[in-house]
Amino acid sequence: CLKIISDEDWTACENKFKLAVAVLKDEFEKAAAVMRKVGKSGEVREEQYSNWPVFREFRKSSYFLEAYAEIFGHPFTNISILQSKETVKEGSGIEEDLTHEKKTL
Repeated sequence: CLKIISDEDWTACENKFKLAVAVLKDEFEKAAAVMRKVGKSGEVREEQYSNWPVFREFRKSSYFLEAYAEIFGHPFTNISILQSKETVKEGSGIEEDLTHEKKTL
């Protein structure tokens, strides 16, 4: 993985790719800086930080936790991600699924 991503020039790519590359290289401080560039309504949404496997180890780092809290205004928890999904507009059919999912947790 490191050989393949190191052979490419990522400077012209979207921030979500730069973020993934930094995470895969274990460059968590750099990844947190990219997170801040992406911001709250950027290429990577709040719930994606919780469920994308590429972030699994990064989520355990203080760099991730600090950047996440700064960007979204609350500490990272999987429960807070689920609650943020509940703000989806009515009529989308998602609310019922989320209510059922929350009850099964």
